[in-house]
Amino acid sequence: PASEPKVLFYFVRHGETDWNKQNKALGHLDISINTDGFSQAQELKQLLAPLAFDRIVSSDLKRAHDTASIVAEGRGQTILQDRRLRSRDWGELTGKASTLLYITNPELFACVEKSEVMEERIFHFLEEFAAAHPKERVLVVCHGSIMRIIMSKVLGFVLEGVIVVPNTAWLKLSRRKNTWKLEEIKDIQLPMDLRFTR
Repeated sequence: PASEPKVLFYFVRHGETDWNKQNKALGHLDISINTDGFSQAQELKQLLAPLAFDRIVSSDLKRAHDTASIVAEGRGQTILQDRRLRSRDWGELTGKASTLLYITNPELFACVEKSEVMEERIFHFLEEFAAAHPKERVLVVCHGSIMRIIMSKVLGFVLEGVIVVPNTAWLKLSRRKNTWKLEEIKDIQLPMDLRFTR
C-alpha cells in the first residue's frame, strides 16, 4: 500500500554499563553491559518478541552487540555490525569527562567528536541502508548519543543536554518519499513544547 513506509527502523539504546551508572563518557571504549544491563536486555527481548525484523544491526562496540545478541536469541538471524553507529568519540577525555559537562560546555572539549560529524555518519548509514533494503523493518542497537542526533535532525531542535535516553529506550523512524519521520518513542521524555506527527 502507498501508506506503508519505505523502510522502518527501530533504534534502541544498549543495556546499562558500569560507566553509565557513574555518568562517565564511554565513547569508543569497548566495555560490556553489567548485570543490570543484562536484565534490561532480557526485558527488551520480551518486549520486542511480537515484532518481526528483517535485519538486526548493532554498533560494533560490545555494549551494543551484547544487547543485540540477547534480543536476537531464538530468531535465527545474524547481527550485522557497523562502526558508523558508534557513540560519540570522546578522544582523550574518554572515561574522564562527565557527559553532562560536555553538553553544558562543549567549547571546552576540542577533542570531542562534534554533533555535525556524528550526524553525517549516522545519516550516511541510514540513507545507504534504506536504499539497499527498501520496505524492511530493521532493529538497530546503538547508543544514546546516536538517538539524540537522529531526533535533533528529524524534529529540527537541538536535543543535546535537553533529553535523556535511558538504557533500552527506543525510537521508531520511518522513511517515506525521501522524508524521515519519527513515528514513536518509548521511555524518552521530550520537552513539553515538542510535538511530532504520527
